Amino acid sequence: MKRNMVEAKPTEPANDPAPVAVPQKVPGPVASEFSATFSDPKLFAQVLKVLGTLIEETYIHFTPTGIKLFGIEAAHVAMASIWMPASLFSSYITAVEAKDLGVNVQDFVKILNRAKATVDDLIIETQGNVLVVKLKSDKSKRTFKLKSKEIQGLDSKEVDLLDNFKETLKDKFTASVTLDGEIFNEIRTDAGVVADLMRVEVSKINKSLTCMASSENGDVEVNLDLQGMGVLDCVVNGDAQGIYALNRIENMAPYAVMASRVTLRLGNNIPMHLQMPIKPAGAADAAMGTFDYLIAPRVEEKGDEGDDTGEDLEGSDANDASEAEADDE
Repeated sequence: MKRNMVEAKPTEPANDPAPVAVPQKVPGPVASEFSATFSDPKLFAQVLKVLGTLIEETYIHFTPTGIKLFGIEAAHVAMASIWMPASLFSSYITAVEAKDLGVNVQDFVKILNRAKATVDDLIIETQGNVLVVKLKSDKSKRTFKLKSKEIQGLDSKEVDLLDNFKETLKDKFTASVTLDGEIFNEIRTDAGVVADLMRVEVSKINKSLTCMASSENGDVEVNLDLQGMGVLDCVVNGDAQGIYALNRIENMAPYAVMASRVTLRLGNNIPMHLQMPIKPAGAADAAMGTFDYLIAPRVEEKGDEGDDTGEDLEGSDANDASEAEADDE
């Protein structure tokens, strides 16, 4: 029996309403909690380079009054503190009371080194757990981001440690001498030709600063009249002396040249305090920041000439204690 084959008609789609697209939630930019603009990235980079000779990582402390960084080397022979007040920046805006971000110092320096010497402004921002660094010029704006990290062995609360040492030592400093940065650099270079240690002496009677270095290879002595050229200021209430490792001084000497001046504060066999201004060209003196550097002395002992081991900063903040240790030997 023959069947009639009926061609099936295509089923027409049901007249259902079109699906409604659900908008995807796209995260917007994170608002900056802190933002500051600095006119001299190269200056900032040079300061950080010195800090980077002591430590690999540190915390940047952002506050309504300014930015602070701190570092102490593992051997506790030298420590440094950087203070940049809000008045040092051309723009300084903060929406938080305080903020700490942990960064790799060398990574930060590499970013700052990408700045063109006379063109770029440096803009630093915090966005949550991220440090945002912008280099802005008339032609471009480059943005770098560094994620904050926890730093082993460094407590963010230690940021004021150097200031505490300065307070402890202030009555023990007997001499303060401010030198031209170039002169200071020449002295440490001369001393480094023959030795690894340098003795620094200030004489109230002779009104002089004397730096000496000696080893089996030879010796050198540099004398400066405290009333002569190269000495920008001095306050001497008594004699002072100490022996310090040249490699620690060499770390900060390049910035002393850039800053054009360095103040040495000394006592008798106590840490030497070196202070330099942080001041971009054209900035007012009242607005300048400070770069503080503290170096522990090496207490001289019989039969150990040429040893460049420095005293621990935490064990050399009192002259009486150092003398007692030497007498016990």
